[in-house]
Amino acid sequence: MAQTRQAGEQLFTRGSAGQVRLGIWIELVTIAWMTIEASIAIVTGYITRSVSLQGFGIDSVIELIAGGVLLWRLLVEQRGGTTGAIEQAERSAAWMPRAVPPAPIWHLHSSPVCFSTGSSAGGGPIL
Repeated sequence: MAQTRQAGEQLFTRGSAGQVRLGIWIELVTIAWMTIEASIAIVTGYITRSVSLQGFGIDSVIELIAGGVLLWRLLVEQRGGTTGAIEQAERSAAWMPRAVPPAPIWHLHSSPVCFSTGSSAGGGPIL
């Protein structure tokens, strides 16, 4: 079933159709879950003034973006994209790792916020 493919040849074969469909379904469920997770974490973090919960919510948004990129790539393959089209989709998504701020940058932001707002990493005001 595994065959060597030339550039421009379709990557989507009958054997991989079910796997790609399953991958799309799993990614859709994951995106739905992360949307709920991010919404609850950000709203609850804002209400309780918990920077940790807000950070968890923002992390979920970053995961949502990555999940969207993966879903896009799978849809290109499902629609019969050639290896060139799939590679182009992957190159177009190469900005993602550079767009996500590393954790130390987040901590440089969140520490002064905690101090200035009187909140703690555990939530609630600092006594």
